[in-house]
Amino acid sequence: MLMFSMYPDAKIIYREYVQNAFDSINKAVSEGVLSKVKDGIVSIKIDNLGRNIHIKDNGAGLGVDYALNVLTSIADSQKDGIEQAGVYGIGRLVGAGYCKVLEFRTSAKGEASASVIKFDVDKTRTILDNDNDRRSATEVIDSIVDFDIIDEEADAHYFEVILHNVEDEYPILLSEVDIIEYLKEVAPIDYEMPFKNNIMYDSIEADSEFDKLQNGLKYIKLSVNGYPDIRKRYGNRILGTNDEIHGLQYFKLEDQIYGLLAWGWFAITKFTKAIPSSDPNRGIRLRKHNIQVGEGNYLNDFFDETRGNNYFYGEIHAVHENLKPNTSRAGLTPTVEATVLFKKLNEYFKQLKFIYNLANKAKTAARDITAAKAKIQKGNLSESEQKDVQATLASGQKKLESATRSVESQSVSQNAEATQKILALYQQEIEKAASETGVAESLSATTEAVETTSTSTSQTETQETQQKQEKDTSIQPGTDIFQPWANKYDKKAIWLARRIFKSLSDNCPQGSLDLIEDLKKLVIKELS
Repeated sequence: MLMFSMYPDAKIIYREYVQNAFDSINKAVSEGVLSKVKDGIVSIKIDNLGRNIHIKDNGAGLGVDYALNVLTSIADSQKDGIEQAGVYGIGRLVGAGYCKVLEFRTSAKGEASASVIKFDVDKTRTILDNDNDRRSATEVIDSIVDFDIIDEEADAHYFEVILHNVEDEYPILLSEVDIIEYLKEVAPIDYEMPFKNNIMYDSIEADSEFDKLQNGLKYIKLSVNGYPDIRKRYGNRILGTNDEIHGLQYFKLEDQIYGLLAWGWFAITKFTKAIPSSDPNRGIRLRKHNIQVGEGNYLNDFFDETRGNNYFYGEIHAVHENLKPNTSRAGLTPTVEATVLFKKLNEYFKQLKFIYNLANKAKTAARDITAAKAKIQKGNLSESEQKDVQATLASGQKKLESATRSVESQSVSQNAEATQKILALYQQEIEKAASETGVAESLSATTEAVETTSTSTSQTETQETQQKQEKDTSIQPGTDIFQPWANKYDKKAIWLARRIFKSLSDNCPQGSLDLIEDLKKLVIKELS
């Protein structure tokens, strides 16, 4: 089972061996062999022609007195799953299912020797295929293992895994490009510097709880075939949609009984559409000890809509000591704390559903205003076309008002800052479209009365004015240039000021619109 039946995806052996290397590096730090985890180095060499794989770390290694016993014992791990990423002590043999000989080389600092242990995988297969061979697992291991001690420098400390003669049916294991991309996704490595410096650090308040949690993550340096310092592939944009990342929203998942279960972040964008499956970063990922748990879609089922996770980039870091990956690291072991975490995830993901629905409201509002802009720029509009423009503006205004009310209702949410930022991004787009067409005031004053006017050709100017006075009295917080007057003048006075400036804009030469805008700002400032 351990050699041939553990994992459905061959690439997972890289995660297992990197995880073991990570633990060995942490041990080296605790023993003073390394000064910090970031000094830990895991180098992977993929020899495509020779069909060999080498995975070597500069961790604590194993002394010659312990190596044979540790590496041939099954499920005899001293790891607790709390300080170490490993738990069960069974992952070291997983490479055997993909090669003909599995070799371990290791040395501990201060010893002028190294241990070499080889597992004859072909011989193992022969034994397993023989129904008449009734030897115990211990006897089989004794018969397939070759042990040797060789000379080594006393200062050397390392652990190396070598897969000799990788089986032909697993070409993916020898694909440098595929393995690098896989490790960028699952390994305990750092973030790309542009993402880290320009987005991550700008999103965290210095010395805050999230600052300490984020900086408390441990990273190793990882290289493949000389490709140095592989890092998580997050950048300044969402690859699959080209949406710019405007910051990160941090959050916590806590319980009154069990305390802090997990914390995480997701990227704030305009969420223009779901991220396609071609984007390898898609989805909020679960990690423990900064190593991914499960596939990228593991958390999809905790959303009310499976597609919900497809709108996000993000990470959730499980921190409670009783949240442990299962033997295949495909998910968490079924503990009480895991059950509570899953419930908290479902509750929190409802808030994330609100976020991408909010973005959709704001996006359609921006679409309506942009459509009106395109019609206005055509010029020489007929009476019916003018009415269509007014109706489109009214539709955009209604959707914007709905989005604004939604954001205000989330003022106590963990994601309040994110929702405000998303709405502001679309408001900027709307204001730009409105200002470019000279309909900024028309947009601000657009209400149901305007829509009613567009469907009734017999309505007089007086009736229109009266309806606007009755209905167009709303001021949008954070988006309305007349906002400073909200608590100073009554709504009808503000409506009248809007009408005056709209009339000036409508009747002045195109080249003077900027002057009207400047005068409007000056008047608003002076009368505030």
